[in-house]
Amino acid sequence: MKKLISILLSGIVTASSLTNVFAVSDEFYSADETIIRQELTQMTDGDREEFINENLDVALQDMSILVTLTANQNYDQIAEAVEKSISDGLTAVQIKEAIYQSAPYCGYTRAIKAMDAADAALTALDIELPSESRITSDEETRYDDGLAAQRHIFGPSIGTITDDMSQSQKLQTLYLSGICFGDFYNRAGLSLNTREFLTFCTIAANGTCLSQVASHITGNLNVGHSKDMLRAALLVNEEYNGEEKTVEALKAINESTQEPSEGVVEPTAAEAIDIEEYTTDSQELTDTMIHYQTDDADGYIDANLDAQMQKIVLDAVNAYIDQTAAVTSDNEQAQSLVDLILLGAEGGRETDVPVVVAENLSAGNTADMMLAAIYLCTPYNGFPRTLNIVNAVNSALENAESITITMQIGNPTMTINGAEKGIDADGTVPVIVNDRTLLPVRAIVEEIGGTVAWNDETREVTLTYEQDTIVLTIDSTTAYLNEEPVTLDTAPAIINDRTMLPIRFIAESFKFNVDWTQETETVTITKTTLAEESITEPESTADENEAEENKTLIVYFSATGNTESLAEKLQGVTNGDIAEIIPVEPYTSEDLNYNDSDCRANQELDTDARPQIQPLSVDIEQYDTIVLGYPIWWGQCPPAVRTFLENYDLSGKTIMPFCTSGSTGISGSLSKIRELCPDSTVTEGFRGTNSTTDSQIESWLENNGYAE
Repeated sequence: MKKLISILLSGIVTASSLTNVFAVSDEFYSADETIIRQELTQMTDGDREEFINENLDVALQDMSILVTLTANQNYDQIAEAVEKSISDGLTAVQIKEAIYQSAPYCGYTRAIKAMDAADAALTALDIELPSESRITSDEETRYDDGLAAQRHIFGPSIGTITDDMSQSQKLQTLYLSGICFGDFYNRAGLSLNTREFLTFCTIAANGTCLSQVASHITGNLNVGHSKDMLRAALLVNEEYNGEEKTVEALKAINESTQEPSEGVVEPTAAEAIDIEEYTTDSQELTDTMIHYQTDDADGYIDANLDAQMQKIVLDAVNAYIDQTAAVTSDNEQAQSLVDLILLGAEGGRETDVPVVVAENLSAGNTADMMLAAIYLCTPYNGFPRTLNIVNAVNSALENAESITITMQIGNPTMTINGAEKGIDADGTVPVIVNDRTLLPVRAIVEEIGGTVAWNDETREVTLTYEQDTIVLTIDSTTAYLNEEPVTLDTAPAIINDRTMLPIRFIAESFKFNVDWTQETETVTITKTTLAEESITEPESTADENEAEENKTLIVYFSATGNTESLAEKLQGVTNGDIAEIIPVEPYTSEDLNYNDSDCRANQELDTDARPQIQPLSVDIEQYDTIVLGYPIWWGQCPPAVRTFLENYDLSGKTIMPFCTSGSTGISGSLSKIRELCPDSTVTEGFRGTNSTTDSQIESWLENNGYAE
């Protein structure tokens, strides 16, 4: 058994599952934002105070204020909050650990500044600062310990790293389980459940991170915390968060249909490991940031961003956080990345992402360069903002169009998106001159939609592509890019009556990416662009009759009822029909014991089984859009869903996948759906919980082109 890490100090508050004490009206529990605002306005100070005190212990009130002030960068109010916490009986360790817990969720620099302010306040009160480390996991165990804590809160469906994950997905998983949970939830000083409560408070204070607010509403309910406990925390902190953030989070709570778990047993406490003492907690917090580098053992960030680009990006995000002069760059690629990561730093700008992604692609930045820049900024922006922007970028890239051209030295054939084609009718081949690759570029430039013009008198070649123009002269190392002179390593030449030009300079000037494989002497030229309709809102050409013909069916498989609840919510939003995927042999609780490698669910996944299912209750032929729901099992869709996809012909239909999961995303399961339904359009997926709001569903549907 992997150990679950948490420690309860004497006097620390545990989970609250108190029920509503009617200090507020029933309208306070509405999911209508307008009504919630009215209730907040009409609530008397006495009713507010009564509701808070009946549902939230004073110690938790104080700690929630500390993390809220940290997330909002209200450092000048930390001293007052610390003084109140001490007077209410909190220890210095509890105060410091509350702020510490906020770091991966609001950003390390915010937490470090708040920690320094707390240290100054404690010192002013003549309270000795604790210097001993409260880390409980070493470098070898931190990931597994974090994953165990994660599964305690969100359930066994939380997946780990798999071979089919992209490098960016692996890095995200390492950061979430190893850092957020391994380095923070597993620390001594506060209970695991208290840390989950403080995480909710921190993310609510961030604002614009509603999907993560919903996830941690679920997490709190899973560990036995009541909805009123969370509502009370929002009321305590409304003066710091403001009305907008408060209403958004209250709405998310009120839309949740889940009830708090009963009889939840917290994990066994673990002792802090014996490591050197730190002078300050902010020093220790700073040192733990190294894990964002060491966890990137494959070098994903360094492979996609050079040191100069990394510096520009980090300078830009820190300038935004510190509210100092904005960082800009004359380099188009660097500035495009800065524009992207600032959308993530600000939050709530996801609708602007497609335009900025298109600008990045046009500047020559790859998808991995964009994602690497985002993950580079994770310790500064916090994990919730990182997830927001990563999901928005991946969504935009779903509509990307790519071209890949491959040429090999001495080979007269090139490949364009996998299709072979002769370079020209004379069998011309690429050559190497002075360690530089020269290619007959006419075929390439014309293939990508550019033009080539030859001036026999001046021996000049003029290449144009989109907004760029290159002029090269045979035997001259001076070229002109948009009328600006550029010195070449190797001059263009005429070989066997063919004009041979330096391909790297040309391709990169046209914002293409160039890779050279020494072993095979192969040049690969790639470029990705976004379809125009994914950048601007397309005009609707469908009339009302056409819209009526686009029928929607929600099909779902639900093992424990969570997916069924979300499917019913989707039905309410879409007004579609609904049908359940029902296995012939129902799953028992023993079948779903994921910690047992021999349980039915694990065995079916391991063997890629196809369990029999009952016929659907509807005729699937009459539907154009299939909204397909399922729980995540070890990062994948369950075998019963695969049976459904193989049993029914979904050719020509649009499949919109959604899943239920406490934390694991849906992206890892989409490849199997696309594999089984090659003739269907499979959209971006959506991960929901019992706390998912109608507005989140509507946003997903709208972003994927759904129309009732």
